[in-house]
Amino acid sequence: MRWGLTITELSHPARHKTAVVKNLVGAALFFAFVSFLAPSQARDGSLQLSDVQFVQFLLVWTGDYSGIVDGIAGPQTRAAMEAFFARRFRLRPEAVADEHIQVLLEDAATAIAKSGFSLRRDSELDVTFGVPEALVQPTVSTDARRRLFRSQDRTLELEVAYLSNRYVSLDQLYRRLTTISGRTVSYSRFQPSWFVLAGNDGGRRFYARYHRRGADIRGFSVSYSAERAVQFEPIVVAMSNVFRPSATASDPLITFLDDLHRPDDQTEEHPRISPVPEQPPAPSQDADKPRADSSGSGFVVDAKGHVLTNAHVVADCVTLVVGVGSAAKLVVADAVNDLALLESTSARKAPALVFRSDSIRLGEEVIAAGFPLHGVLADSINVTLGVVSSLSGPRNDSRFIQTTAPIQPGNSGGPLIDRGGKVVGVVTSKLDAVIALERGGFIPEGVNFAIRHDTIRSFLDANRVDYRADIRGTDRQSIEDIADSLRRSVIPIECRAGS
Repeated sequence: MRWGLTITELSHPARHKTAVVKNLVGAALFFAFVSFLAPSQARDGSLQLSDVQFVQFLLVWTGDYSGIVDGIAGPQTRAAMEAFFARRFRLRPEAVADEHIQVLLEDAATAIAKSGFSLRRDSELDVTFGVPEALVQPTVSTDARRRLFRSQDRTLELEVAYLSNRYVSLDQLYRRLTTISGRTVSYSRFQPSWFVLAGNDGGRRFYARYHRRGADIRGFSVSYSAERAVQFEPIVVAMSNVFRPSATASDPLITFLDDLHRPDDQTEEHPRISPVPEQPPAPSQDADKPRADSSGSGFVVDAKGHVLTNAHVVADCVTLVVGVGSAAKLVVADAVNDLALLESTSARKAPALVFRSDSIRLGEEVIAAGFPLHGVLADSINVTLGVVSSLSGPRNDSRFIQTTAPIQPGNSGGPLIDRGGKVVGVVTSKLDAVIALERGGFIPEGVNFAIRHDTIRSFLDANRVDYRADIRGTDRQSIEDIADSLRRSVIPIECRAGS
């Protein structure tokens, strides 16, 4: 079983947002900022080692910190903080408030849960290491002293190894790995007891870390496709920081990760986690999931004709048609997060929608746009108004938001727009009334879900889509103006199951 991270204070809207700084997570971040901005105000004039380590570890998962999680509150850590809050909110650290810190927690938690990152202690190899279990599966190895993991599409491969010093020394292994034919080393660091290497190898990226312990060597190496570097590199940095050449390793970071994976731990010292199945649960999907010919919605995200929609809208399609009879091809689909990217020449003529770059607020007015019941209702775009009723989805899944904006079959894949005209989500589903009646004895009203903009932007970043994003702003547009602006950008999608 894999474990998905759920920050308790983030998943209970009834709790006041400032409660975040009352547990270890919030306190670590809060006092870290205090120490950087006004050291004299920090507790006892200094931070606990684990406080800064935790900040660094969160920033690793947001992709802003690529160094050693060493607890040193130095320039690199501050630069990573500045980079995160400038990118997410266009703020300097001095202007950061509790709500912005909450987003850092939320972004990191989402990335950890999405990768299924977990800590393993292997007593046979005598190592402790991290594995992104949602991305790779164990692969049979003929060598009892090696552990192999590989993604189904082979874009990510991991090997953990125990090497006897009778056959190779640390410096021999270092020289061997740096001189492989076709390999270019872009970063290396050699110490008496360990080394790190990174670079390119045959069009792929690689990273290796090995330690000498006693008379033997233990370590790991990772190989991944350059096209998915944005997605994989934070995971690789996290793996490097948690690797220990001992199955009984115990230090603040390792202890913290161990505690995260104790489902029965109900103490307030650490954020709690909740178990999720191997396939993360998605909301009940609406009737436009293709079984025969079906339809959904999508919208243009860049000038190259890329159209974003739900993965379930385009699943098992033989032919895809967007707009008025224009052919489209599937570029990539992410079934876990229910997102898909299409490409169509005709979409290049339409203006791309702009994404929201700052956080969504509970109670915000939003507009769902799409083509519900295509062929039954009018062929023109349909817009409905609602509010953001929850900042998480089913089972507190932080990849989603809940909205009261009414949706129907065919709305899936359409954008959820704020009153400034910016995308804050992709409509994906509504709570199934039949299931709710059978299991809970009620018929749900206004319980609809959208994939939140943070998850969408990570998907687009990983696939190198040149989209635009901007802050919410103060300009509030009329619903009529927003509807007019969406007419060319939001398009119907037809999934044809036969030729």
